[in-house]
Amino acid sequence: MGLGRPARGWLIAYVLVATLDLVAELAHWRLVALIALALCMPALLGFLLTASPVRDRLTKLVAIALVFSWCGDVFGFDILVKIAFFLVAQLCYAGAFWPYRARSVLRRRPPIAALYGLVVLAIIVVVAPPAGPLAPAVIIYAAVIGTMAVLATGLSRLTAVGAVVFIGSDTIIALTTFVVPGRFALDTFAIMATYLLAQLLIVLGVVRTPAVMAVPPAKVSAAAE
Repeated sequence: MGLGRPARGWLIAYVLVATLDLVAELAHWRLVALIALALCMPALLGFLLTASPVRDRLTKLVAIALVFSWCGDVFGFDILVKIAFFLVAQLCYAGAFWPYRARSVLRRRPPIAALYGLVVLAIIVVVAPPAGPLAPAVIIYAAVIGTMAVLATGLSRLTAVGAVVFIGSDTIIALTTFVVPGRFALDTFAIMATYLLAQLLIVLGVVRTPAVMAVPPAKVSAAAE
């Protein structure tokens, strides 16, 4: 993947602020961690837009997903607000990946797609009961992120792995919020490490994915004749 200087600069910036955020989480520098996290998604968005200068459907929707992810990072102090922002982000990711569904496990390897479904179901069974009034939000979010992860397999291995890591990050959030709150000493660090890695892998995979080329109906008719 050949990257121009602006894209490399944004990628380096993302790695630096993401590393600073993780160091700050370990050192309990709360303000530094908040500032670094607030800079992460803008840096990743800058990388996406400079590495993919063509504003196709995939790039636009992934860019919107990063914006809503940033909203969740910055304004998601309440768990329901955070879920709402990231739900929109996951819907944007799923919409971006939808045109590539024919190359995903949904079409090519249905048993693996079913495995994704079983994992999501297991998460719901464990997390939904202790979530109480937030159980519907948990169920909807789990179903959407599971769909996103399945569709992500149609783009590239990087995006597919990133989506799985994203599920892992959100699972840690769900477990430490509803199931075993306060029992995992490094929960915030683990959440942020997996989250920042997931976003990076997804965007790297998107940058490497060619646009879906649609065949105009007229050409299809002419070829048939």
